[in-house]
Amino acid sequence: MLTSLDRDNRVVVTWEIPSGAARAVLVRKTRDYPRDVRDGIIVLDAAPAEDSCVDASPANGRFNYYRVFFQDEHGAWMAAPTEDCRARIRCEASFDYQGKLYGNLPELYERYDENDELRRFIRVIAWELERFRAKQSGLNDISNVNEARDDLLEHLAWNVGWLLNRELPVLRQRAEIKRAVAIYRKKGTRRGLIDLIQGIMNWDLDVIKYNRNILMTGHPDSTTLKVSDPAVTMNMDTAADTADYILGGDKSPDRIRVKINATYDFHLFEKVRNKLFRILRFWVPAGMTVILELATFNDESGTIEDWRPAQADMLTSNWLLTSAFAESDWQTLSQRITNNILWRTPACSKIL
Repeated sequence: MLTSLDRDNRVVVTWEIPSGAARAVLVRKTRDYPRDVRDGIIVLDAAPAEDSCVDASPANGRFNYYRVFFQDEHGAWMAAPTEDCRARIRCEASFDYQGKLYGNLPELYERYDENDELRRFIRVIAWELERFRAKQSGLNDISNVNEARDDLLEHLAWNVGWLLNRELPVLRQRAEIKRAVAIYRKKGTRRGLIDLIQGIMNWDLDVIKYNRNILMTGHPDSTTLKVSDPAVTMNMDTAADTADYILGGDKSPDRIRVKINATYDFHLFEKVRNKLFRILRFWVPAGMTVILELATFNDESGTIEDWRPAQADMLTSNWLLTSAFAESDWQTLSQRITNNILWRTPACSKIL
């Protein structure tokens, strides 16, 4: 499917008619491609099907998204590849370059312009200027989430550390980025990290920062305690551990644990865990390791066995995944080595 502008700033749309098509409906929309014949402005509704159309009144100052729908003789809508049925073009109202250029000529040239030859010559130059202006005007909106060209949205998302799902409708992609911008204002904060993951999974979670010797939480009554004490490490994250720990001294945390409370279908976590790790690298300080902990045993999740991930070591209550971002292998931390691997790196089983 192709789009172009004619000399009157109208949009010329052409396409190929698939075999068996008896009707063609061309629909126009801004900010997103039409999903069906009712999702936008109908520019053409032709039976028998036609292979081109001139849109005399496109939306100026923005991108126009076109999609053509085909219907067979029995009234069924026909599927077509997106590259064959979708196209976009940016339109601008005429700046009247021809009138401005011709009006600035000395009157002598206008007086002796036989058969409007000079006017027609200036029109050729003016048309190229009109086309250039229409193309370059899009640069004004290159960072505008609402108006940017749809294939630039992924770059806008990366600017705020968001991994955009390109399979979503364009309007949904724009909404994701705008939401990510709001979260980005809290980037590097505990609240921002919680909002980020809750927006992806809609599950409750807690964020805990670890140092090689000290555990940090946001509890106002926290106490400082070195985890080198075996009694502390054995009870850590269990019902017997009643204390909260904060950072002591001037040491900074080198890893962070995101504890997610699963409340329904575990397969959701399986689908998004890789996305979580890719996003989190932009949301935590450089060099900090992220550990995802799935709290698999709660009042709503049933038994632990129901939530056990494939190839993961069985834990009494929870299981953990970690990645240092430099490697592609995920590490499953069993309960027997959890207390040590938080501070050191022994050999671990891996989820492939």
